[in-house]
Amino acid sequence: MKYTITNLKKGDLVTILGISSFMGNTTKTVIQYTGNLTSDGKQIFKEPKKGARKKFTIRPFNDEVMAFVGDVPFKIDSEITTNDGVFSSRIMRGNACFNLVGDSSEIKDWIMNRNINPDFKKYDYVLLVDGDKEIPLFPEVPTSHAVVARVREAMPAATNLNLY
Repeated sequence: MKYTITNLKKGDLVTILGISSFMGNTTKTVIQYTGNLTSDGKQIFKEPKKGARKKFTIRPFNDEVMAFVGDVPFKIDSEITTNDGVFSSRIMRGNACFNLVGDSSEIKDWIMNRNINPDFKKYDYVLLVDGDKEIPLFPEVPTSHAVVARVREAMPAATNLNLY
């Protein structure tokens, strides 16, 4: 079954990736569908933590947001992780791109096949982060984004296309 925002089941998690208009960093929010609707038919969500009382609806997604049902198998660049109880954080880039960390083919598969936002169009904004390197995940998509253009220009042509 192909998920959409309209066929969620009670308890489904939705992971939303965006770009902060304030800091230009990649943002990640996880919300949970309550299974309830408002009187005008909007879905009601909550934070997926124990004791969360705040319930809310969400606006329709714009073309600059990715949304997935469930938790994604990759991280954003600034996501805090734990390893044996030790917290670590990656660098927050603030470059107004989707800075994603993980397996490039898995990330691309999730974006192309599991993104429940049919209006998403910012494929050129998606960068794979590997240490200090930023690699365009969709180098074939034309861009007017200055940071993406700079990253593409700095890469050798053969490396630019060998992501898959």
